[in-house]
Order: sequence, then structure tokens, then C-alpha cells
Amino acid sequence: MRPKLTRYLLEKGYATEEQCTEALQRQVVFGGKIGTNLLELFHVTEDQLLEALSDTHRIPMADPKRLDKIDPKLIKSFPEELARKHEMIPFEESQSRIHVAVTDPADMEGIDRISYRTGKVVVPSITTELKMGFLLEKFYGIQRDRRFISVPEEESRLREEWIKKKQRKLTEQGRAGEIELGPTTETTLAVADEAPLLIDPAADATPPLDLTSFDGASRSLSEANDRDDIAGTLLAFAGFHLERLILFTIKGKTVHGWKGGGMWKNPQLIDRIRFSLPDPNIIRDVAYRRETHRGPLDDIMIHRKLIQVLGAPFPREIVAFPLAIRDKVFCVLYGDNAISNDPIAPTEPVRRMAVKAALSFEILILKAKIAFCA
Repeated sequence: MRPKLTRYLLEKGYATEEQCTEALQRQVVFGGKIGTNLLELFHVTEDQLLEALSDTHRIPMADPKRLDKIDPKLIKSFPEELARKHEMIPFEESQSRIHVAVTDPADMEGIDRISYRTGKVVVPSITTELKMGFLLEKFYGIQRDRRFISVPEEESRLREEWIKKKQRKLTEQGRAGEIELGPTTETTLAVADEAPLLIDPAADATPPLDLTSFDGASRSLSEANDRDDIAGTLLAFAGFHLERLILFTIKGKTVHGWKGGGMWKNPQLIDRIRFSLPDPNIIRDVAYRRETHRGPLDDIMIHRKLIQVLGAPFPREIVAFPLAIRDKVFCVLYGDNAISNDPIAPTEPVRRMAVKAALSFEILILKAKIAFCA
């Protein structure tokens, strides 16, 4: 069955089949909800999407104008941890009720926790994913949590050994105090409030895939369930060939930092990286030429700011790989060896894995289309 939201939009004439298909493809590549992608593509208006969400979930819509004028005292009294974890914002309260804007009315855990903490009946109203992101940042200074991928324990162990080896080399060079080796995004996963994983010791254990090997990473890509699976596998494989990595996405004329890997100072800042594609920069060059780049990084403002996020020093040589669907580049993988200044090894295996990653995205799009079609 076609998802209720898109079925409503189609029946109302708010969107066309072609527009929904375009949004679906965009959702697979960039994430987010299907309605969010329709909105970002200007195929529907916020009012049309809110109407569809309200009808789909059978709850009232939150008036955007009321959400922009929430009493600061109400925000201050509402625990930030609940707003962050459950993406819920209070916008009105009475003696016995509190009205809360939500993006997922089925999150009964969040509603129950709010009711318990406030002692009031929670009345949910639906809002869009984009509006919620704006509200969380405006009232709490919260940026969207990055999506993580679980990595097999064996791969994590191998990566830790690799980092220790690099640390020893830097110590021998007398440079260990100059560079803080930050944790990798693949091995340090902060997962809160999750039930423990119970494993039956009698069950046959499936050996973890070795994401550092070409065959293991290839198999992992073939079994990917979502975009984060693909990104995690690509970064894990590339991370054993390069010291610092960033996977960029290209949305229209804007470049966004998506995920990072390797040894660098500020992985939490990755999703704050954003700059104009048409301006001179390495991502533009790779995207326009649709070819791998290997060589020096031009000393220009955009690149200097990028390296500041990665953590000095400025690299002598970098490599960047395009990921394309139907000759259109949607992602670029950047890497360098600036921590140790080791020469970059042959990058053909990483280039081939980037091609496989792009094919995995295409497979996910086809699967989504099959599930989407009536």
C-alpha cells in the first residue's frame, strides 16, 4: 500500500506522482521524512503538508504562528532532555493540560514522560520535521542529533589498534602533544536509554564482517538497509587508508558536512559545515568534473575554515572521490593524511568502494520505489 501521507497529497492534488517519486529518491540519499523532502523541493506548502499530517495521524495541527510566539517561561519549565530526545515542544498550558507540538504522535513514551514530569494531561498537535528543527534550535539551542551506525565489535577493535599505532608513531616523532587524536565516529557511539542487548550463548553467532577488507565492505554495502549503513561502511573502509575523512552531501547549490571518520579534533562539528557549491572549493571541482582528485589543497578561505574544523595541520596532499547517480554527483568523500604527514597510499580501492557505495544508494532507491508504488 502507498504511504497514507503521499496518498492524501495525491488525492488532494497537492503533489504529483513525479514529485513524490523525486522526493522519495531524495529521501533515500539525504534522509528525512518524505513530507520534509516534498517541502524542501517546493512541491507542497507547509499548510498542505500540515493538513496531510493532521489527517494521517488523526490529531490537530499546531498553528505555526502560535509556535513562533511561545511563552519563554513555558519553555524554561519544560525539560530540555525531553525536547531533545522526543522532539516535542510545549506551546500552551492550562491548569490541567499542556499542549505539545510533536512530529511523531506514536511516541507514547515521550508523551507519558511529559505527563509524569508535568503532572498534566498531554494534548499533542502535529508539526513538520523542518518546523520542529527550527523550534529546537530557537528555544533550546539544540541541533539535530547525527545518525549513527553500529559497527561490529571486531571492526571497532581493529580501528582502535590502528589509532594506537598512529599515536605511537606520532610519539616517536615528538608530535603527540601537538595534535589531539579525537575519537572516531564509528567507534564511540553514545546510545542513551536503550535496553541491553540479550544474546543467547547457545545461538549460532554470525561472524562480524571485516569492514577493513574489500570483500567485507562490499558485502556490507550489499546488505545496507539505509543511508547510514552505506556511509558507515564507506568511512570504515576508507579509514584504513586515510587518516581524516569527511563525507559531504550536495543539496542544490549547497554543500553540507554529513559524517566524518578517522583522527580529528571536533567530530561533533561535522554537521555545522555548510558552504556554497558555486564558490571555489574542492567539492565543487570534484562534483563538476565527476572525477577523483588527488593533489594539494588550495589555500583559500573555505578550505582554511574546513581544516580548522578537522583540526590543524593544513594537509600537503588530499584526495576526494565523487559518488554519483546517473552522472549526477550527490556526495563527495574527502580524505587526507595530515596528522602524520605520511604519503597517501594508492587510492584505487577507496575509489572502487565509493563507486559501490553509490550503487548501494541506487539499490535503496529502487527498493523504496517498489514499496512506494501502489
